Amino acid sequence: MHYLSFSAEDFALDASFRNYCVKANDADIHFWEQWIENNPSKKEEVWQAKQMVLLLSGGHSEHQLTADRLRFKEMMTKHLGNTFPDKPHASPVVKLRKHIFRAAVAIAAFAAITALGMLFRDKTYQSSYKTFAASKAGEKKFFLLADGTKVTLNAGSNIDISESFNKSTREIRLNGEAFFEVAHNKDKPFIIHTQTMNIKVLGTTFNVKAYAEDNIMETSLIEGSVEVGMNNSREKVILKPSEKIILPNKAAKENRVTHNENAKSYIIQNLTYDQTDSSFAEISWKESRLVFTDQSFEELAKTLERWYNIHIRFDDESTRAFRFTATFENKSIVQVLDALRLSRQFRYTIKENEIIIDK
Repeated sequence: MHYLSFSAEDFALDASFRNYCVKANDADIHFWEQWIENNPSKKEEVWQAKQMVLLLSGGHSEHQLTADRLRFKEMMTKHLGNTFPDKPHASPVVKLRKHIFRAAVAIAAFAAITALGMLFRDKTYQSSYKTFAASKAGEKKFFLLADGTKVTLNAGSNIDISESFNKSTREIRLNGEAFFEVAHNKDKPFIIHTQTMNIKVLGTTFNVKAYAEDNIMETSLIEGSVEVGMNNSREKVILKPSEKIILPNKAAKENRVTHNENAKSYIIQNLTYDQTDSSFAEISWKESRLVFTDQSFEELAKTLERWYNIHIRFDDESTRAFRFTATFENKSIVQVLDALRLSRQFRYTIKENEIIIDK
C-alpha cells in the first residue's frame, strides 16, 4: 500500500488503519504507531482520519463506513446535480468532484467533532492521550509537568497526558493516587479525569485517590478551590480548603458497599487533622507515613499491597470487616501486622510474596 499518497478519507476506509484506531488488532496497532512515527508529514491526515473513525463511524465495520459514504454521495448528488463515480478517473472534472467530496467529509468531521465536544466536554478519548508517568507497587515518583505543575505519584499509579497539554488545554487522566500543586493559569484550567469524577482547577494544592479497584474514590483539597464533576450525572461540587469528597466506585470488581439509589451520590467530609504533627492523614503517604482512620481490614490491605508490593489473601471472610485506626512510619510489613494483631485477633502466614490472613 502506498500510504504516503492517502488522504484522510482513504485512511479512514482502510481496514488496518481502523483496527489501529479502535485498538482491535495488536499487529495493526504496532504497524501504524511505527508508520506514523516514521512519516510525520502525514500527521494531519492521520489525525483527521482518526476523528472520522472514532466519531463518525463509532468504530463500525467497513460495510458501515461504505454505506455512510454512499449516503453522503447521494446528498452531494442532489446539490451538485451529478453522481460520483465509484472508481477514480483522470478527468479534471472527476478530480474536482473528488476534492469537493473530501473537503465536505472533512467539514462534516469537523462539525461532528465540534458538536460532540460541546455535548461531551467533560469526556476524553483514548486516542488523544498517552502514558506520561507510572509508579510500580512499592515506589513513589515526583515530577514536573510542562506547565510547571508539581506532581507526586503514589505507588501503583499512572498518569496519561493529553497530546495537546499546555497548548490549548491542560488535561490528564489518573488511575491511582497523586498529590498536585497546580501552576496557576486562568486561561487554561487544569482538568483531571478519573473513573468516577472530573476535577477542574486553576491553581491549587490537592490530593486525588482514584484507584480503579478501590470501592471509593476521593479528592482532598488542601488549599485553593476545585470543582468536582460526577461522571454519572451533571452534578458539580465546589470544595473548600480542608474538605474532601468521597464517591462510590460502582465499577470496582469487588465492591462490597451497598448503594441506596435514593441516597446522595457523594459525601463531603472535613480532612482528618493530626495534631501531633499538624498534617492531614489524607496526604500522609507523601511523607512515607501510613495512616488508617477507622478503615476495614479489606480497605487497609489494598494500601499495604501497594506500599509493600505484596499480595494479601483473606482465607477467613470475617476478618475483612475488622476495623483499625493506626499510624505507622518506617515500619516493615511484619511490624505493621504484628501491631494490628494487638487490637484484633487474627493470624497471618507469609508465603513468598503473599500474606494469608485467617483466624
